[in-house]
Amino acid sequence: MPVNFEGRVIAVLDTESKKLDAYSQADLEILQTMANISAPRIGSALADQERIRISCELAKLNSELEQRVASRTHELEQANAEFCSNAIV
Repeated sequence: MPVNFEGRVIAVLDTESKKLDAYSQADLEILQTMANISAPRIGSALADQERIRISCELAKLNSELEQRVASRTHELEQANAEFCSNAIV
């Protein structure tokens, strides 16, 4: 039974039986109700996971950028000091 949320399948409720036609229409309706009730919670959990993943990725990128800025700032300070030491006053 697909679990749909915001127009897409986000999970599947799976039941299995060795017996042919093991599930009645009432069973399928209960399973559909369970899927409908579960969908928003599963969707919210998936969204939370995605927010955490993005947050971690942004933290990593910010750290890399800060390191690059610090390195470049150091290079420019050295170049500026060398330029000033060679300047004719």
